Amino acid sequence: MTLAKLSDEQIRKELANLPGWSVVNGKLHKEFTFKSFIEAFGFMTTAALHIEKMNHHPEWFNVYNKIKVDLVTKWQAVQQFWILILDILIEKVIF
Repeated sequence: MTLAKLSDEQIRKELANLPGWSVVNGKLHKEFTFKSFIEAFGFMTTAALHIEKMNHHPEWFNVYNKIKVDLVTKWQAVQQFWILILDILIEKVIF
């Protein structure tokens, strides 16, 4: 199956429905702040178990209570899908 590549305008439109997500250096990007390092690291550990099952491996960076997540996919048309899935997982883990 061939997936259509989204235009920059289409990506911007999709991101308008996903609070906190943006495009930074060509990657889909979101930053999270937690109450402590333990909460941030716990989130990464729990999320990693779900993300691995999806066979998707985001770039993420953690310093103390902050996590930066960057997503890159080969097919831009599926990026919004991954964001939605990760957002759902993140919300379940955080709250």
